[in-house]
Amino acid sequence: MDNLSSPEQAIIALLYCKGKNQQVADPIFGKTILVKLLFLLWKNKITSQRFNDFAFEPYHYGPYDDRIDLALDELSIRELISTDSGNKFRIALTRKGISEARNIWENLSIDEKRVICDIKKTFGSMSIDKLLKSIYAAYPEYAIESKYKH
Repeated sequence: MDNLSSPEQAIIALLYCKGKNQQVADPIFGKTILVKLLFLLWKNKITSQRFNDFAFEPYHYGPYDDRIDLALDELSIRELISTDSGNKFRIALTRKGISEARNIWENLSIDEKRVICDIKKTFGSMSIDKLLKSIYAAYPEYAIESKYKH
């Protein structure tokens, strides 16, 4: 997994850990939610050093980094994730992705695993409205370009 970028590894780790359904590899519903979860990992003192290759900036819906789009494309090309834009945009690990994710997961510290799963469980199932309000309250400097009216 040394050939995966920090953003790619962060996405894989988030997708691998248990979510609100308490199952390994719970998908994430919505790109905006994924971006905000990655932002929270980047801001967290425990996970920020491992996932430091982000450059979040204020954007239309709060913090955003276009490297995430590149990482999603690359992971999809490598068949490590699948995306489905049905009713809700669904991002999930493929079977191959789950296998590769175990390698990344095993190299994380217990504290990193805890933070990743806490962030996914706490914020991953929030509505976009509630999630953006939480992010904007905690990091108002990232809301200055927002089109979202709260």
